[in-house]
Amino acid sequence: MSMDIFHEINNECLQHLSHYGTPPAIPQWDGWREISEDDHYRLLFKRDKECTLPDSPEAKGLYYYIGMDPNQ
Repeated sequence: MSMDIFHEINNECLQHLSHYGTPPAIPQWDGWREISEDDHYRLLFKRDKECTLPDSPEAKGLYYYIGMDPNQ
């Protein structure tokens, strides 16, 4: 993929920002919150379940880098 498409999209975004200004923040997405104990355990159990699936790359001891094709 050519980097030209990224430059084109970036330039378009910059034009919109200069014309319309920075959009307001969405209040529901603003800031961080501490996770609850329920959230923690839900994520922990979900992760454990995913790692024990027979076709899970992590269960097989395989790890991938960002951008790597996991099918190779």
